[in-house]
Amino acid sequence: MPEYCWLRSFRIVRDSSLAPQINLLDASGKLVVDTSNQLAITRAVLAVVLTADGTYTIVATHQKADNPDSPGLRGKFALTLSQAKPLLDGATLTAKTSSDQVQYYSFRTGSNFSLGYEKTAGDFSPTVAVNLIDQGELKPIAEISGENVKKGTLDVSVQTAQPYVISVGQSTFDFDLTPVSAEYNLVAKVDK
Repeated sequence: MPEYCWLRSFRIVRDSSLAPQINLLDASGKLVVDTSNQLAITRAVLAVVLTADGTYTIVATHQKADNPDSPGLRGKFALTLSQAKPLLDGATLTAKTSSDQVQYYSFRTGSNFSLGYEKTAGDFSPTVAVNLIDQGELKPIAEISGENVKKGTLDVSVQTAQPYVISVGQSTFDFDLTPVSAEYNLVAKVDK
């Protein structure tokens, strides 16, 4: 099976009393990874590289689900499945996003690289982050953000060959009452 970087996002809709959690189970029902260690306020993101064929089960729940003091807690939610789009070395990707979504890209390398970002249109100023996958969680290792950022480059030092996940979207503690959008270019280049 080819290696793909899959991301699952579980977002609670209109009910902030439930901290979301995602569990990924293998075909035998054994837990592969979960988001129980994430600070999940209204959204949890489970990132995983699946390298083996098989059937997997995604369980969308909340962090208090196994607490006997909170039986029957229920709420509305949305569950999305995304495959991170691979970035090609030196190729410019033109894309768009909005404040109510996150776009994910993957870049696999064993060498230091740079990620260039340029906002070309729109009112939204997304956070652009280079992340590692650590026990199902995206851990940012480099980031560009700020409402006045139009262009920037992240230089990333690589310790080991692995997929890096680039996320473009609203940061956790930013809130827009109405969605705003942005168009941008991304280019990842391995250092020569």
